Amino acid sequence: MKFSIITPSFNQLAYLKRCVASIADQQVDEIEHIVVDGGSTDGTVEWLARRVERQLPASSYQLAFISEADSGMYDALNKGICRASGNIIAWLNCDEQYLPGALAAVAGFFSQRPKVDLLHGDVLVVDPAGRLQGFWKSMPLRRSYIETGYLYNLSCGLFFRKHIFSAGCRFDDSFRAAADQCLIVDLLRQGVVSAVMRTYVAAYTFMPGNLSEQRFAQVERETLLRQAANQNRLSRVILRIMRQGERLLRGCRMQAFPLEYALYADDMSERRRFTSARVSSCWPGVRRNHG
Repeated sequence: MKFSIITPSFNQLAYLKRCVASIADQQVDEIEHIVVDGGSTDGTVEWLARRVERQLPASSYQLAFISEADSGMYDALNKGICRASGNIIAWLNCDEQYLPGALAAVAGFFSQRPKVDLLHGDVLVVDPAGRLQGFWKSMPLRRSYIETGYLYNLSCGLFFRKHIFSAGCRFDDSFRAAADQCLIVDLLRQGVVSAVMRTYVAAYTFMPGNLSEQRFAQVERETLLRQAANQNRLSRVILRIMRQGERLLRGCRMQAFPLEYALYADDMSERRRFTSARVSSCWPGVRRNHG
């Protein structure tokens, strides 16, 4: 099984190095890693060129990149999708990492469940130093929940069969932060079969400046909410209660501790091991739209 992982990039070299390392050490047959850079000026292009020049042709991990102006993250992702040749497509932002064994677990799940088109795993939320800030367990994707709320499964834990994009599905790059929400709603409307894998597959770096934390991201979500099929405020409140109740019933707020994990930090030659005694399932900073 071949993976195509797309990473949009712009002036985040320190994080990009960690992201690349976390994909390159995955033990699967074949990985095509496509970095789509928006014209970085921090040494990213030069580092990528050196990295590509040094890689062995027979390696299971192959890095490729382009660097040119784009209109934002979703434009970059669309460019990467057009170039992707893997059976499974996913995207991992510069400030995100895959955990050890993540792609092997995903490959095994897809092999055993041939009717599943879209898979989502669990995600650890860390700070820039890699220290655990929270955990985020995935829930089944329900169109009514997403249309009247937000995309509650983090994108770094999502994996798609290639045929979804081969049919012409793309991101609406008129959005700056909410195009993934639109994409998932459209796929669910088309009857795409999704499934949950109760395994931590990635780490998301939480920072106050994250794209999803910006004011324009909230404005985009509010715009989508107004466009939702169900405009009744009471119905939205009921659906939110149902979503929160389902999270509780599915154990999404429960986690055994201590929790051990391994990430790349300053040393790109090996992962650093972390152990966390206790964290909350609440989103760091208790962002209102999560829960």
